[in-house]
Amino acid sequence: MKIPSVPGLPPPGHNNAPPSFSDLVTLQSFNIVSADDSIFIEANATAINPIPWHLEFSSPPLPFVIALPSPSNSSPEVPSVPIASVRSHPFALTHPNISLTVSGAVLPLEQSASRALSNFMGKYVSGHEADIQITTPLVPGMVINTTFPAPNPKPEILRNVSITNMKITPTGTTMVASGTVHALVVLPRGINVGVNASRVFPDVLVYDGPVSMPGSNDSDSDVTPHNPPPEQPLPDPLPPRAFAHIRPEDWLPALSEKVDGPEDAGSAVAVSAHIDDVPLQVLPGREREFSNFVSKVIFGTQGALAGVQGVAAVAVRVNGLPFANGHDGEMELTGLPFEGSVRIGKKSMWPLPMD
Repeated sequence: MKIPSVPGLPPPGHNNAPPSFSDLVTLQSFNIVSADDSIFIEANATAINPIPWHLEFSSPPLPFVIALPSPSNSSPEVPSVPIASVRSHPFALTHPNISLTVSGAVLPLEQSASRALSNFMGKYVSGHEADIQITTPLVPGMVINTTFPAPNPKPEILRNVSITNMKITPTGTTMVASGTVHALVVLPRGINVGVNASRVFPDVLVYDGPVSMPGSNDSDSDVTPHNPPPEQPLPDPLPPRAFAHIRPEDWLPALSEKVDGPEDAGSAVAVSAHIDDVPLQVLPGREREFSNFVSKVIFGTQGALAGVQGVAAVAVRVNGLPFANGHDGEMELTGLPFEGSVRIGKKSMWPLPMD
């Protein structure tokens, strides 16, 4: 007997693999908001309807639990971390697709959930899909392993990066940099939670003039809380006109203020952090480029423009995230690429050796 095909699904037979959950259900939009000391979630999706046209059915609300895999171990025996409880709104079996709306709230979280959330958010803000698990008390023991789709286009989390009052001074046989880093932290569209950036960690290349090439887009969010992100190797080959590397030894305390962000994005905060006598390392083989830049600063009437480029980590506290200890949870977002510039005047670099 010939098995009829279902629109939107691969034809039966021919050793075709069964469709995955993400092949059947497509996320259309979502909104995550802070309110009343909690985090509320609403999402809209469509699902392929394989039921014959002549059958009609209206579903009551259905409960689901969303969980994140434990970042400490990829073994299936390691318990996942329940994150949110949601219910589907009543829906009818329309064709060819079913329109679904789910809503709910983030569950009370143990402190250990912070790493799972950091891992999930780090992947998402870096433009990657992230693993999730879906269960329902209606079918105990059933676990749906799927992915939360990557944002498209990739979100630009750090914007308008600049450094003010930058000074470069010699200290013994080394040089140190000081100044204030400013940036706009913009969350992706649909994430409209209150946030407070408490710490930042910039890893910066300094250029003679504007940045000459794009930075790395890789992200690795699975880091131990409060430890600096692991140091990444320098680009090989080094970008043209890059002459120095700035990387603090530890996180920098930050101040943040809520601001109005772009219309096509989520919450936004203006962040600032002070760099105080952080070692400035001249890149291998770039002593001449550094000397040329110093000459521009000293002999130029308006100083010299230095491009800055790198990756940063930002630790944010999310208002209303219901951790069991009663405090707002903190998440670390790492591998965030940025570019910016700083104008350095003569007073910022005097006296410096010229050879």
